[in-house]
This record gives sequence, structure tokens and C-alpha cells, in this order.
Amino acid sequence: MLYDRVLLNIQTLLNVIIMTKYIYVSLLVIILFVTACKNDNNNSDKTIVATVFDKTLYLEDIRSIMPEGATKEDSMLIIKDRIELWVRKQAMLNMAEINLSDPQKDVDRIVLDYRASLLIDRYKQEFLKQKLDTTVSEKEIEDYFEMYSESFKLNQAIVKAEFYKFSVNYKDIVAFRNMFFSNKQENKDKVKEIAKNKASKYDFFSNKWVRFSEISSLLPSRLSNPEVILKSTNKIQTQDNDFYYFVRINDYKLKDNLEPLENISEQIKLIIINKRKVELINELEAVIYQNAQSHKNIKIFE
Repeated sequence: MLYDRVLLNIQTLLNVIIMTKYIYVSLLVIILFVTACKNDNNNSDKTIVATVFDKTLYLEDIRSIMPEGATKEDSMLIIKDRIELWVRKQAMLNMAEINLSDPQKDVDRIVLDYRASLLIDRYKQEFLKQKLDTTVSEKEIEDYFEMYSESFKLNQAIVKAEFYKFSVNYKDIVAFRNMFFSNKQENKDKVKEIAKNKASKYDFFSNKWVRFSEISSLLPSRLSNPEVILKSTNKIQTQDNDFYYFVRINDYKLKDNLEPLENISEQIKLIIINKRKVELINELEAVIYQNAQSHKNIKIFE
């Protein structure tokens, strides 16, 4: 019969493809299946497109996952890709079935454990959505900071600083330098204004704390021993062949000092909220356990 001959030819083709590790399902095979092949037994109304050992793939299974609005050309490419992926997967699965021991193939327990963990986790998340209070007051943050201050020591120096970088060709560099080293507030304001218009680069760091090493990395030569530098001066000037560099230190904290609260308030807030989560989940588990126990739904046999 035509059906038997086509099926035999295609099964032979698939076996050759798998054995040679070159898995390719041609459009001709698809057309042959669509026009000539019908599976018997329980799937007599379905069109076979591939078989691997004792596994069968039907065209109807692929069509069910086809994106809406796909062109004929796109559909053919998608079908071809789906078949190739399925064939590769089934070939690997068959090899795994042959080579793994029975204990290694026993995945039912793993699947059940994963399902249980997933359901429990989802229930906890829904419970927290309803019960968790995420509002943390400034007083709570300050109290936590004081209580656990030893945990918030700096591991390196930090500064509030201004950085200016000018080309060596800037003709008014002497005037800028004089204003930069002046302590008059009006000159500080002029320095910033000049930098905005004439500097190759400048940064006021938004008046935030930054690592001293970050400032140092902007200079042609890195500054060592920040403690000595920060205690001795609040203004730094250096240059290379192309630029002049200026740094003004407005405030600093040395290594092993406490981190400024403004830097870690968000971190502390998250810590407090996470502690609340743990407490809520512990309470939930205790209530559920006690409820099951009181209703005699827990029996332990010794």
C-alpha cells in the first residue's frame, strides 16, 4: 500500500538522520505526510509528521501552537523548526531512558517535592501581599541604626567633593586657580559657574557621599593614604600634559567611621521589612500547625 511504503521510507529516513546526528526534516517529508500518511488505531484522523523510535508527532499538535496571522512561508518554517526540535528531544530522551538506571529515572518524587515547594511559596507570597506592612518610619530606621551601628562601619574613606578638569590651553587657568583656593563664598560660586561654561569636565556629585577612591580614579595619578590627605587639606590640584585637575573636599569620613545614615536608610528599611516578612511567615506556619494539630489532622506514628 502507498501508506505503508511512505511510512517505511520516512521512518528509514528519520533513523538515518538520528544515527548520523544531522537532524533535518525537509518540506518534502511534510508534504508527503500531509497528502499520504494517516495514522491508524486511535489517531486515524491525525496526520503524522515525524516518528522517533516509539514516539509520534502529529501535524495537528504543531498547528495548535502556531501564532495567529502567520504567513504560509512563516508557517512552513515554524513547522520545520518544531519538528526538528521535537526529533532532537525525543532522540535524547530515548538515549536517557536507555542509559540511566531505574533510580536515576525516578523523577516522580522530585516533581512532587518541587510542586509542593512551589505551591507553598505562592501561598506565602499571597499571604504577605495581604498582611505585610511596608511602611517604615524614620524613627524605626534611626533606632535600628543605633542598635546595630557596629554593622555599618565604613570599609573605606568617603567624601563630599567637587571635581574640575580644564584643558592646559584654557587661558584663564591662573584666575580660576586663585578663585578655587580662595575661601570666600562668592569665589566658590564663581568657580562653579566658570566650570559649567569652560571646564572639560566637572562634577559636584549632587552633594552626595562618594568613595574617595572614586575621586582618586579621576586624577592622572591615584592618591594613596586617603587618611593623611583628607586630614591635611581639603583642596587638591594636579596636572598632566593635557589637563589641570582640581578637587575640593567639602566633608569626609574615614575608614571604620560609621556610614552616614542618609546613605543606608533605604538598606535599613529593606532589612526591617524582611524581618517583618520572616516574623509573619513564622507566625503563619505556627498557626497552621497548631490548627491542624488541634483538629487532630496530624498523626505521628512511632
